[in-house]
Amino acid sequence: MRRTLALAVVAATGCAPALRPVPATAPTLPAEVRIARAKELARAADHAPEPAQRERLAVEAVETAQPCGTRPDCAYWLAVAIGLQAREKPTTAADGIPRMLALLAKAEAGEPALERGGPARVAALVLLRAPGWPLGPGDPEAGLESARRAIAIDPEYPPNRLALAEALMKTGDRGGGEEEARAAAEAARGWDDPDAADWARDAERLLSSR
Repeated sequence: MRRTLALAVVAATGCAPALRPVPATAPTLPAEVRIARAKELARAADHAPEPAQRERLAVEAVETAQPCGTRPDCAYWLAVAIGLQAREKPTTAADGIPRMLALLAKAEAGEPALERGGPARVAALVLLRAPGWPLGPGDPEAGLESARRAIAIDPEYPPNRLALAEALMKTGDRGGGEEEARAAAEAARGWDDPDAADWARDAERLLSSR
């Protein structure tokens, strides 16, 4: 997901909970239905043009995924939804980012190939972009390890190459990062996906960054 992959985690001045108690009146839905709906809402929040709309969709995605159980795909999409919510409501970031990482670890342990290495890929970006200790869990070296796990699962998937490119650059290997970014841009141009043009632009931004 383009905006999720571009998640920039900020240190929050306040702290609001990322998750809220599930109302007793919440409808009981099969896990598969909740996961599919959470995925749909997360993708909509990722691309919605207006901030208020993005926030509403992200919060709804969190509320939809939260009760769906401990399955890896549920943990993954709940983590993604929490990340989108943190982007739109920064006061939830301090509580949400550690939850994200815990959920992504659970998803990766259960189904590492989910979404073409999604759990490791998203964890890599959080670790690369979150503030480091003592403000947050950011850790570029750990992010690089996560990015390598994602690309080992699917080395041709452009977002995996973008995550590795960013991780290499953040850990001092500018040349290696540029090589991966160029490979990601080339792969994205031939990829049949609605986000392919965004991936190519993300690669160009990495190449032009200093």
